[in-house]
Amino acid sequence: MNRAKTSLSIFVLVFMVIWFMGTSGVSAAYGNADPRPVADEVLGSSGITWMPKVNYAQLVVRVARPDGSNFEKTFSTGSTPYLGLSSIAGYSSMDGLYNYELRVIPAAGTRKVRDISTTNAVEPPLENQNGLVQSGSFMVQGGSIVTPGAPEEISRTQDVLHYDDVIITGSLCVGFDCANGESFGYDTVKLKENNLRLYFQDTSAGSFPSGDWRIRINDTTSGGASYFAVEDATNGRTPFRIETGAPNHSLYVEDYGRVGLGTSIPYVELHIVDGDSPTIRLDQDGSSGWTPQRWDLCGNETNFFIRDVTNGSKLCFRIQPNTPSNTLCMRSTGYVGIGTWSPSAQLE
Repeated sequence: MNRAKTSLSIFVLVFMVIWFMGTSGVSAAYGNADPRPVADEVLGSSGITWMPKVNYAQLVVRVARPDGSNFEKTFSTGSTPYLGLSSIAGYSSMDGLYNYELRVIPAAGTRKVRDISTTNAVEPPLENQNGLVQSGSFMVQGGSIVTPGAPEEISRTQDVLHYDDVIITGSLCVGFDCANGESFGYDTVKLKENNLRLYFQDTSAGSFPSGDWRIRINDTTSGGASYFAVEDATNGRTPFRIETGAPNHSLYVEDYGRVGLGTSIPYVELHIVDGDSPTIRLDQDGSSGWTPQRWDLCGNETNFFIRDVTNGSKLCFRIQPNTPSNTLCMRSTGYVGIGTWSPSAQLE
């Protein structure tokens, strides 16, 4: 009798979870949010076209190739954003997964004007502050872009309701591919099928918080991307995403609160480790109304430098390793010391 009750409880819980994971529920969960707020994509075997949904002065398309290199192109208003495979993949037409990003740049006349002396800004009209970003991916196989098919639909069965708590003393497998005698190893809960989603729907009313969230595992279309992502389902945005194959310790948060990028032993609050010239890029992309500008902070065995990427990658500030202490000192008095920490004049 106890075994029958346990089997019934598992059966009930499985169908309750499947109900939340159904494709029709996934689609409805987006609400009014548009997962493609900038443009619809049209894939062809030799190129990709974007059909804009918003007005813009420029549309910046950035593509990350499978080998880690990047491609970027800017389209002006009135033009049809299109990238051929030869430009996206390069002359080698490398196969693999390509990730792209669309960024809306408002008209130059609506850009903000920054007062350098006070850092105050003159704000343009709100409707001109587009700041829209859209991301996506596509697959290249055999020198052609793969056109995704429609996602496989999940059949629906009659719902089962259980008006009491459900306790399972063993492990639980949910999904159409779960089998009798499923191997769990050390896993307590396993989701197993070709459409993996975990949806958190808050039904609060009034002034209570009610944002909905979803954990997404991989695209559901042929040739799509493999990843783990946290999605803001209410607004159709993906603020956090990890691609399959990311290196160990790409992001590591230590118990002292220190963050490591490329290392599991961060020595300071932010520790970046790379085999060749670790770099921080500051990229003002123009989407909020400011003139685009890129800066790099980089260090290697020859020097630490600041690079003006936008203007020909000029190295406007450089420090060689083993530079003497107090080579350049700027004090709170406004005095500058060269070779001294205690200047007695504006420049000593």
